[in-house]
Amino acid sequence: MGLLKKLIVKQFLKIWRNRFGGLSIVLSIVFLPIIGMIFFDQTPPLVKAEREARQKYEYEIYKSRQKGKAEQKKYLCEVKPICERYATARFQCAVAANLQSCIDIKIGDEDASYVSACTNDGKVAGITSADMPSALSCYFSK
Repeated sequence: MGLLKKLIVKQFLKIWRNRFGGLSIVLSIVFLPIIGMIFFDQTPPLVKAEREARQKYEYEIYKSRQKGKAEQKKYLCEVKPICERYATARFQCAVAANLQSCIDIKIGDEDASYVSACTNDGKVAGITSADMPSALSCYFSK
């Protein structure tokens, strides 16, 4: 591989000399270090190992963030319809004597634990509408 790079550099310099004539020495002095940096990686092995370790670490962080985003999306897809039902139940139970028991009956026991994540108007607390996944993405994430 090293021989191929040397041949490429020699061919480049030959073409350069023929094209630019007298300027070739000046331009070669300017561009030869750049060509050397491109074709000949002079990074010490320790630095390469550190760079590879850093890239692996950053990739692991990226994967964990993606997993966290997927879990959050799944949670939001579960909570969104419950919050909408909660808003409807609050509206329907407004005239009831015992508001909380009416809401518990309309929501159901298994979904009642999610009600604390809902606002009174049927949205998920702390989440803007731009951050909420669409119904189509919720359907395909199941």
